[in-house]
Amino acid sequence: MRGTDDFMYILAAAILILVVFAVASVFVTTTGQDVEETTIASFTVGSVGFSQNLPSKSLTLGTFTVGESQFETLKSILQLEVTKGLSGERKEEMSIVVPKAFEDTTRNVRVTFSVFDTNNYGKLNVLWNGVTVYSGYPNPGPLSLTLDKDVVKNVNTLEFTTDGPGLYFWAQTVYVLKNVKVELDYGPDRIFPFELFSSELATFDRGELSFFGSGSGLLAINVNGQQLFSGAPTGVEEIPFELTDVSLKVGTNTLTFSSTGVTTIGGGQLNIFLLTSELSKAKTFDLTQEQAKQVADGHANVVLVYNVDEILKNGALSVTLNDKEFQLSSVVKGQNTVTFGAADVQEGKNTLIFSGTGNWEIGDASVLLQKA
Repeated sequence: MRGTDDFMYILAAAILILVVFAVASVFVTTTGQDVEETTIASFTVGSVGFSQNLPSKSLTLGTFTVGESQFETLKSILQLEVTKGLSGERKEEMSIVVPKAFEDTTRNVRVTFSVFDTNNYGKLNVLWNGVTVYSGYPNPGPLSLTLDKDVVKNVNTLEFTTDGPGLYFWAQTVYVLKNVKVELDYGPDRIFPFELFSSELATFDRGELSFFGSGSGLLAINVNGQQLFSGAPTGVEEIPFELTDVSLKVGTNTLTFSSTGVTTIGGGQLNIFLLTSELSKAKTFDLTQEQAKQVADGHANVVLVYNVDEILKNGALSVTLNDKEFQLSSVVKGQNTVTFGAADVQEGKNTLIFSGTGNWEIGDASVLLQKA
């Protein structure tokens, strides 16, 4: 019996050790917190800081066709969610601004998105300036809405809501939408608004417009209504201009391409050279109403992640977010991060400006919403 008793004691001790180990493991694994990240925007920054041989301001025009319908993205959101139930309602409302430069050539506005997930308990509603333009039970997949130019104003309001769950009163209606995009359909001219600050106009040295052109029509290029180029493009065109050639102004300036036929433009680039050696790059990102609320409530932060490809000259690198400057210390080659809080960001459009007294080649960058 003693051997049996010893065995039972050993077995009980082993079971106790296993229980203690299991409890300790649960304690250890539950004290950590996973970090949830959502990508709000991604972009490439480029050269920032002191440089004498590069333009101080660049506008990449890309490849486009003049003489056909044109599309300008007014708003782009990767994902949003609307819900409604007994516990409350979550809806998304955003401001859509149509720049004045497009007013005379606007044809319509397209709202496109993809229904990623839904339980279809209630209707999904889309309102434009307070008027319902869609109400239904969409299945997962793409959806496109076209709004006539008569209902498009300079400043518009786009709203996504959902009805309650009806007979499923204990639950809530859920719609998860991805790739929400608002595009302006205009044309046939191609329009590029660009901004100049008073300090930039005061130190303006010269401008250069370059592109590769081909097509059947005569191409005309105007800046603020003043002709910069007229003729049939025959390949690579490089057009320098002085301040006296075009009436540049503080605020929004307009570069317009028009054609008597159909003209294809490739590799378009507008460079502005100032009487200064400082290069700055501006980028923007949008926060939805829900994302801004999460940051304001302290449940999330906005994190900028950027990769420094080369440090060509040491100096002080800074980022200005919505007119608030942040000096970035310990900038290294490779990945760097900056965290912003509720006092730094705002619902809707946020503007980041990279600048500095050194010279850096900054590659890919992302703005993340980081929740604990």
